[in-house]
Amino acid sequence: MTTMSRRTLLGSLGSGVLLGGLGLTLAEELEILRGLGEDGARIDFGEREELVALMQDIDADDLLPKLVERLKKGETLASLVTAGSLANVRSFGGEDYVGYHCFMALLPTLAMARRMPRDQAPLPVLKVLHRNTARIRQNGGRKHELRVVETGDKTATADTLRAAARAGDYGAAESALGALVKQDRKQAYEAIQPLVRDDIDVHQVVLAWRSWDMLRLAGDDSAYLMMRQTVRQCIRRGSRRRSSYKGVRDVLPALMDEYRLHDKPDGTVRLSDKEFARLTECIFKYGRDDTARLVAKELARGVMRDQVGEAISAAGAHLILHDRGRTRAETNKPLGSVHGASPGVHASDAAHAWRGIASVTSNTEANASLITGAWHTAGQVHRVDKDRMFHESAREEVSEFSREQVLGALTEVVQGGDQKLAPALVERCHELEVGSDEVIAALLPFSVNSEGALHHEKYFATATTEYARTRPAFRWNHLAALARVNASGSKFTSRGYERARALYKKS
Repeated sequence: MTTMSRRTLLGSLGSGVLLGGLGLTLAEELEILRGLGEDGARIDFGEREELVALMQDIDADDLLPKLVERLKKGETLASLVTAGSLANVRSFGGEDYVGYHCFMALLPTLAMARRMPRDQAPLPVLKVLHRNTARIRQNGGRKHELRVVETGDKTATADTLRAAARAGDYGAAESALGALVKQDRKQAYEAIQPLVRDDIDVHQVVLAWRSWDMLRLAGDDSAYLMMRQTVRQCIRRGSRRRSSYKGVRDVLPALMDEYRLHDKPDGTVRLSDKEFARLTECIFKYGRDDTARLVAKELARGVMRDQVGEAISAAGAHLILHDRGRTRAETNKPLGSVHGASPGVHASDAAHAWRGIASVTSNTEANASLITGAWHTAGQVHRVDKDRMFHESAREEVSEFSREQVLGALTEVVQGGDQKLAPALVERCHELEVGSDEVIAALLPFSVNSEGALHHEKYFATATTEYARTRPAFRWNHLAALARVNASGSKFTSRGYERARALYKKS
């Protein structure tokens, strides 16, 4: 009788017998991490190994005092975020829901830290590192982690990688990816984009973008590991793609051909404010296929890709501001809330990621990413009130606030969880010409101390980045949306934040 290794067993059963026997929901809850086990040599991170292993080997509550001591001795926040990210990828390989949300939150904590008072700057970083290690420990620490795989030969191509991934063959796909990364890491990243687009899911595209963006800290020698988690997630999700998302896999190739967008360089046409508002409204209100065609036309006539991405992002903010709130309560997400996995937060984070991918890939992939991003954002207006912003009735109520009063009032209503007054007060700040940095500073503590159902950190980075690169007449919607999301999540304090805050009070 042939002995089957644990890796081979899980790989063969993962998308077939095992999932069929358990049912998808239970299988997802069990977080079956295929390919994590005894086979292959352990991945070693050299000089970083000691810190990376620390984040896997001890309980989260015990980790924070050690990290605080390291910071006192000169360790940087960037090095902690890098180590936490490497520990995360080695532990989960992009396949654990809470795990990859921790990964996606880590880099944004540095953007938060840069805006914090100096003596409080570590708090957002430590908060997410606590969450990260807590999840790693729940998964068994270093008992289950990615192992070294043999890299394919130089004959591996993008087609080899995609065929293996679509067939659900983890080993062959990871081997081919390794060969491609050795040849050219940017071309390897381009090769996985069709896999990312196979399943139009916010987690898949955000993970793909954050994996690339993390190379700014982790370095080029981590390119294979970072892309590997994206490929693994694509394979895992590929076995259970939602049929409602099949449309773009037919629409996109046809539009790319019809409008001759293969290798078409970035345009030079700038949209007027009126044209921009119209494009944003169409993405917000149109169906998905119509929106994809509209964006393809705009790209074909030479509209700058950055302007198209700006409109997609603005439509995501509209979804938040028009949302009626949840109609069904979930854990830490009560009725009427919009924080966490709400349509608008997901759409905004996804749009941010599609823009990021478009900024670092070839003309073909950039055009394809923006069409897909528009398709992804569109078609959700049925989930919100398309004709009326949620806070519209509160505008009159805040109209008498003075410049001296408005920021204090904003802090108070966000803390009180008022989702109508919070965005209305941000709009009032804009009317009174209060600086955006002051408004962001008032909102930041709520992004830091609240758990946000795993989404606060990356959405803070999304909202503030998109504000900075959106035209003045429309940018304040991003901060109004951030205020609403923070008000929604203000009652749910993070355990990691409380632990970190207590440590800093003692010291």
